[in-house]
Amino acid sequence: MNKKTNSEYDNLMLSSNSDSAGSGNTCMDWCLSTNAKKNEAVRAEFSYEFTPNVTLCLSIMKMHTFSLDYPRFLLDRSDEVARELANGGDSRLLVRARRSLLLAAAELYSRAPSEKSGGMRVAETGAAHATRCLAHADAMATLVKHQAHHLVPHQGAHPSQIVRSLLEAEKWELALEIATKSGLPRNSVLAAWGKACLKAGCFKEARRKFALCFKNTHVCVDVDELEYGKEASEFNFVNRRLNNMRSSERSISTSSATSEGRGRTNVPLLNEIICMLEDMNYPVNQQLLDKAETIKSTNERLSTMNTSKKKIQLTEPALNIMHMLASVKKIKQGDYSDFQQKATIQPKKTLAQELLRRGNHNEVKVDLSSKKLDPFFYRECIYYLSNYGSHVANIMFYMKHSNLREVIRYCYDNMVEKETFTESVYMECLKKNKVNDLLKSMSDMDSSLEMWSEYIMHICRTLEVGKKLDALYALQCGTGQHARASASCALLYSRPIPPGNPPFAVLLARQHHLTAALHHLNQCVPVTNKMSDPKSIQFHLDKVTIDNLMTTMSRQMELAKYLAACEANGRLTEKVINDVIPAQGGRKDDGDLRPLTLFGSNTDKIRIVALVLASGPSIESGLDLAFKIVGEHKLDSMNIYIHVAKYLVNADRFMEVKTLAKCIRASNETAANLMSDQVLEAGTAAVVARCEARGQLHDEQAELLINDITSHAIKISCYLVCRNVSSAYILAAKHERTNDLRKVLHEAERLGNDQVRNACLKRLTSKNVLV
Repeated sequence: MNKKTNSEYDNLMLSSNSDSAGSGNTCMDWCLSTNAKKNEAVRAEFSYEFTPNVTLCLSIMKMHTFSLDYPRFLLDRSDEVARELANGGDSRLLVRARRSLLLAAAELYSRAPSEKSGGMRVAETGAAHATRCLAHADAMATLVKHQAHHLVPHQGAHPSQIVRSLLEAEKWELALEIATKSGLPRNSVLAAWGKACLKAGCFKEARRKFALCFKNTHVCVDVDELEYGKEASEFNFVNRRLNNMRSSERSISTSSATSEGRGRTNVPLLNEIICMLEDMNYPVNQQLLDKAETIKSTNERLSTMNTSKKKIQLTEPALNIMHMLASVKKIKQGDYSDFQQKATIQPKKTLAQELLRRGNHNEVKVDLSSKKLDPFFYRECIYYLSNYGSHVANIMFYMKHSNLREVIRYCYDNMVEKETFTESVYMECLKKNKVNDLLKSMSDMDSSLEMWSEYIMHICRTLEVGKKLDALYALQCGTGQHARASASCALLYSRPIPPGNPPFAVLLARQHHLTAALHHLNQCVPVTNKMSDPKSIQFHLDKVTIDNLMTTMSRQMELAKYLAACEANGRLTEKVINDVIPAQGGRKDDGDLRPLTLFGSNTDKIRIVALVLASGPSIESGLDLAFKIVGEHKLDSMNIYIHVAKYLVNADRFMEVKTLAKCIRASNETAANLMSDQVLEAGTAAVVARCEARGQLHDEQAELLINDITSHAIKISCYLVCRNVSSAYILAAKHERTNDLRKVLHEAERLGNDQVRNACLKRLTSKNVLV
């Protein structure tokens, strides 16, 4: 073995078989000189085979010219030392020797020439290798210091493998030190350490370890402030931060931006922590908590009384282990109360039932996931979720282990985003049919529901966009939105009808929606100012608007009843609907299966009035209803009558055009006579066009319609349409209508009727108005 010399020669080590150490000679006797004989004696005495002295070796190497073979030689020797260490040599000596060799190799590589050449690249590669080996040597030195080098899996093991082996051996601090020195992530070691603490029941220690794992921490209370008894009995540390929020902070809109920097989802470690706490759930005894607190206080007092230099490490009482030992003690005494609380005793079965059960592989298992969490574990879960969890995770935990009141209180206090509240709270309640419970919890906190207005309005918009009208209507009813609920009733009433169903019979079956809408409108309180607060869930209407809406809904009920009767009698078919006034813009081509109602566009309303006139048993039967709709919605009545007249002619019902004109003339329409004549004119033109298309004579049919026209100008125009220029000339000449005579003249010239042409010329010439 080597001996250390005086302090001035600390960097040198003497040979154990050298006589100079005992004779008082200096240790410089081994140095080479210009004397060849002395050099031979020194080499013989200080040979490496007899004295494995690293310092001596390095000193000799420095005396030679630099070469890359020298650091390679040192690396090879370090590998030999590492193999010897794996074989069970003197660990402390070998670790120091290897580290010295690696340091020397790294230093020699650093002295390599800086020219850009192949040797320089070799030196850089060698230096990197020496650095890696040095990190491994440092790790081994740490293991040797703590007498844990036997845990190394194999010679040359990667630091990550060493760390894994240390974790399996529960050498937490040593694994953390090795990971830090090797540049490995510390989080994995801290997470494993924290989970081990959690399994043992050292909950505060686990909190400290996990706090180092999470980067974005929102810790609202110091871990050391918590005591077992208080923590298990009441839970205030989450609301402590929330109660300090100023009411003015609620003015911040719950937008889609993530509040408090929380992520959208939980990290996997947090999910694992929550699952562990839920799985280890057991009834925590208050006596056990008091005992743990007593042990903790005793340990702290003993630590303060310690006067020695050696520091006594305080360990937290492991509650789970203490609980297990207490349970074993109870079992020994014949007390099985702990297990009776956990297990569900199954009723005893007969032999036949047992045999049947063996053959039944689909036996229902007892669901333990719905078991209520003990308050202690409940608070532990809340601690982690409130500090590190996402809003969605917190909400789902409250919904699983608490009540809806806690859920909405969390959402309000933490200003959870509207989107998150809609998807995670309302939609889940909708799936489980608990919307009424949710609304009750909201109203218990605020009977006016104004504090929840942003959430409720966003839910309504989401449901409307998603076409979930039934859920939308139920929510509006539950929140007292009568005006909006009446609109939802109208949407439910006018939903698309599947193909093949009679549309107006379906509308008649949906009449209860309009009855409900009328009830909601009756509940609305009229206001003088129609301006509504956009942040309020209530939508205000004035009295005129309410009356108009109620009139429209009542009229729609009357309309559906009338048209459904026509449909049942076969007078109203899909062909009639399409022929009276053809749909504009390709309504049917676009797959729009919405029925025609008074809640649609003006075009829809015009088509409805035309159907009322055209599909009834007679024109008179639907005339009163048609006049009401036209007056209430201020429709273009002339356009409707003309379309109906054309349809009647094309449907071989041209005589009903006379009835329509007669009814119009007897009505209170402005310029009723003129409108009646224009309807007859349109009917006449339709008769002519239809007869010509069929190759038939139209004189008789057209004359029947023309006879009812009272306006001379319109009657003359109808004669010209029928190419009856003689009757047109007679009527124009009889009533001295010069302009109409000119029209007859032009038509006679076009048709080649010289007799009427000459008569017109003679008549116009006599009046000196020929142009």
